[in-house]
Amino acid sequence: MSRLVESLFVEIELELNGEIANTLTKSILPEILNAPSRRTEVKISLDRGKLYLCLRSNTTAAMRAAVNSYLGWMVSALETLKMLG
Repeated sequence: MSRLVESLFVEIELELNGEIANTLTKSILPEILNAPSRRTEVKISLDRGKLYLCLRSNTTAAMRAAVNSYLGWMVSALETLKMLG
């Protein structure tokens, strides 16, 4: 079977308050460093109040799973921060 896609790349950019961006980055970093699968490469960075989450994968299934997971963790962390005030 031939591959239709050599590589998939997704960049998620969030413009946030600096403190919130920093806290969100720290909350997601353990998930990146201890990922259960190496099917998707994930990098996170901060630049002038913007958080960048970059994902690269060779399969759509792995990319979909990774995007869903990271977005879910980020939403959960943001909701927690909102509740804490």
